[in-house]
Amino acid sequence: MPSRRLEDCVQELQAKIPLLMKDYATLYEDIDLIIKPICTLRSIAEQQILYAQGRTAPGKIVTKVDGITNIGMHNPTPEEPLSRAIDFGVFQHGLYITSDIYYYYIGRLANDYNLVWGGFWKSFRDRPHVEVKRS
Repeated sequence: MPSRRLEDCVQELQAKIPLLMKDYATLYEDIDLIIKPICTLRSIAEQQILYAQGRTAPGKIVTKVDGITNIGMHNPTPEEPLSRAIDFGVFQHGLYITSDIYYYYIGRLANDYNLVWGGFWKSFRDRPHVEVKRS
């Protein structure tokens, strides 16, 4: 199972994500919406299982990253063993909310904190995903 721990992320995410989460909760406090990490660091084996979905395993395709030829921002590398990305879940009263409308503000906040939001990607929109900018 992939990590949900912020400590498994690079320092930039460890510093910015708690602020982003607080801003999100403040915006939606009247309806009690919060965001929580649902994935930070993901092993190569876990990445390969996700990549198989919709290809060699049942389900719909959820990623273009195979973890071998295409290393994802959630995956460790020899140069950086920590995650450079985080996936959020939106929750209301402890229940997981999947409606896209509640993920758009994550994009605005990511931009405010100089992070990249997967919802802006044209080829594969990944609204729960936030990552550090690539150098």
